[in-house]
Amino acid sequence: MTTTLTSEPVAGLLRRLYEDARRSGEDFNRRMSELSASERAAMEHDSRAYYAAARTLYLAVSPETGRLLYTLVRARRARAVVEFGTSFGVSAISMAAALRDNPKPAAAADGREPGLPRLIGSEYEPSKAEAARASLAEAGLGDLVEVRVGDALETLAPDTLPAPVDLLFLDGAKDRYLDVLKLVEPALAPDALIVADNASRAPALLDHLRSSRDFLPVGGVQRDVEIALRSV
Repeated sequence: MTTTLTSEPVAGLLRRLYEDARRSGEDFNRRMSELSASERAAMEHDSRAYYAAARTLYLAVSPETGRLLYTLVRARRARAVVEFGTSFGVSAISMAAALRDNPKPAAAADGREPGLPRLIGSEYEPSKAEAARASLAEAGLGDLVEVRVGDALETLAPDTLPAPVDLLFLDGAKDRYLDVLKLVEPALAPDALIVADNASRAPALLDHLRSSRDFLPVGGVQRDVEIALRSV
């Protein structure tokens, strides 16, 4: 099956980005090993300090999770996707490739053609957002994605999103997953998908998804990925 995700230029670009991610991870681990135990402990309790130190770290989803995101966006026939934590754009490329491949909906009753599908990403580190935009442009997907810079609790205000949002992907600071979900929730479609990477590090989110009648969680799918269906 030929898809945008598995064809050039996207496939080759992702291979290069994953190699860059491997090298950046090795460099980051070396720098972290040079910190004292107290410095590492302090960073574990201060997400902003951690992400400042990790400004060159890709924090990319795995290739398997990238394909999962592509599949979910395709299966949901999503037209609007929101991402918390764009980093260098690996996951955004996977999801934007699915937006490109999704069938175009029919024209409205008044004859108006539907607009382009949209992915809105939020990234706290400006240099990462700039790199993500460059990679999306190289992939030929830049017209589908807007990467906003700053605090996601400001950049993802629901009245600025292309509602209804069909899929929310959480991959930023884990202690803010629940806050971002609650912020975006008014813009979510009734049957929207919530996808969280590294979900075991976000216990407040998991408790909320598993105790609320508004969501039907699936549980860990692969490599600590949680999926939930909004059921209202």
